[in-house]
Amino acid sequence: MNENQNYEQPEEIIISFQKIWDNFKKYWWICVITTVLAIVVAIGLMIKDYNAVQRLSEISLMKGKDKFYQATTMVYMKPQVEEISESIKETADNIQDLEKSYVASVNEYVKTYIEQWNWNVNNQLMYDSMALLSSNKVQSQINDALEKNNMDPYDKVLDEVSMEIANGSRYYKVIVRGEDAKRVKFIANTATDILLKEAQEIMGVSDSKLIDEAAISLCQKQEDGSYKLITKQSEKKNKGVSEKLSLGMFFSVNNILVVLVGAFFGLGVIFIFVLMDKKVRNRNEVNMYLHIPYLGEVSKKSGDAQYAVLTTTFLKKCEQEGIKKVLFTTPKECSIQEKLVDALGKEGENTTVIKIDMNTSRVEEKIRIESTGKELTIVSARQLLESSNTIKAVSSVDGVVLLITANGDNIPELEETINYIKTVGGKVLGYVLYK
Repeated sequence: MNENQNYEQPEEIIISFQKIWDNFKKYWWICVITTVLAIVVAIGLMIKDYNAVQRLSEISLMKGKDKFYQATTMVYMKPQVEEISESIKETADNIQDLEKSYVASVNEYVKTYIEQWNWNVNNQLMYDSMALLSSNKVQSQINDALEKNNMDPYDKVLDEVSMEIANGSRYYKVIVRGEDAKRVKFIANTATDILLKEAQEIMGVSDSKLIDEAAISLCQKQEDGSYKLITKQSEKKNKGVSEKLSLGMFFSVNNILVVLVGAFFGLGVIFIFVLMDKKVRNRNEVNMYLHIPYLGEVSKKSGDAQYAVLTTTFLKKCEQEGIKKVLFTTPKECSIQEKLVDALGKEGENTTVIKIDMNTSRVEEKIRIESTGKELTIVSARQLLESSNTIKAVSSVDGVVLLITANGDNIPELEETINYIKTVGGKVLGYVLYK
């Protein structure tokens, strides 16, 4: 065996695929958690961006030069004069003495007359209602309500109030436009309540009901003085905003990058564990770091035949190199030490096995006395200790064999053990790997 073995650790970092795979199997859940968190963050950012664009769209509408808020309520009002149209229709139906053709023409005339009458009545009611809304009596009540709610006084110019008939029916819309959404909505609801109350008292409306409270929308003033409603759908179309959150929105470049960063962060954490993991996995890792001779390996499932092959090979090497005394020891406890040492003792006809405890005294004397007259002495120490007894044990033998446990012993401990053996004047003959 070469006495000038280099025990120095190589400067470069060597990482085996086996170590990476073992750590990935152990810590795979870290990668899953970081990826899931990244997906949650990506979804949160997507929703945040979507809401921000929505809000920006609304803000741009509010700050537009010709854009206003519009609040619309709907009411039902039935005028008393409608009874006239009903009596005319009843009179026309009672005409029995006229010929059928004449009756038909009269009915058609009456029908047209009634429709025109209703249209005139509805329009007249709307005009009367608009006049009522613009009266000082109604506007003073609106103003009182504004002041009670800590709002600015009513202004005929800024607070534009109008009415229109809903599709030729007896339903009327009260429309208020202005720059403040809260104020516009309040005035619409307040004006409608006052109108319904005053219409019955002043205009003799037989029946009036509130159908819909104020609904807010955005509108834009046109060049001809009319107003055009701006729907969210049209605004989103102009701004390039999707109407709904969709799966396609998730697969944006930024979201994909966030998910990839989360996944690679998890892999990075696992890689850090790989760098921190100094445990020995296999024979190649021992050779890379320690550079000591390989003597063989055994496992939990190894049978007597494999132990016999290992011991025969080892005894033949000892005979060829003139080795008489060998110390088998471990940095930590090793479960196959007893079986391996016993197999060595049985294989050699003139071999003795001595089992010592480094904590007891007279270790050197015990080795010298029990090995007298024997061709080969196998000394077994459960664990190497830094003590005077260890120095005596190492100096009493021709060399030391380390039993290294895969996935149990780590590189720094093994390096420390080897350096200690060298420091006390010992020689490392090699190692047996237990997998």
